[in-house]
Amino acid sequence: MELEYTLGAHDLRNAWRAHDSLSAVAGSVLMPSAVGLAVLGVLLLRMDRESLGGWLGLILGVVFASMSWVRDRRLWAHWRDNASGLGTFHLSISEDGIIGRQPDTETRAGWKSYAGVHESADGFLLYHTKATYLFIPLRAFHTPEDLEAFRTLVGRKVPDRRWG
Repeated sequence: MELEYTLGAHDLRNAWRAHDSLSAVAGSVLMPSAVGLAVLGVLLLRMDRESLGGWLGLILGVVFASMSWVRDRRLWAHWRDNASGLGTFHLSISEDGIIGRQPDTETRAGWKSYAGVHESADGFLLYHTKATYLFIPLRAFHTPEDLEAFRTLVGRKVPDRRWG
């Protein structure tokens, strides 16, 4: 199977979000928890301005929300500054693995080099490690049959996979 596609900043952002949603469960819980703590703190303070629980809830909520916001901005800036993955890609996918080509680079990876795979709403994340992955957008597949053939192949070749 041959795929050719161009990755733009929006693709890498979608890939990063899909990866982050898997790797940082605490991050996805942190912001709602922070907001909940802050709201609870405000409600308690409305009843009693000297409530220690109210002040703690409000302060912890603001601190946790700030930590979540700073974490997201730092991760995004790091990704943006180190994004070498923009451009046109040509992938040759076979029973042996994937050969990726860019204008001045060729990379070969057998299926055993992939530790896991996740299909998101925008594409596939093929993991080499818990933090490094190859992103293949769904639009790279020419037909629904190509997409299904890829899912089947990955299902046979990559041990840890998550769909959806």
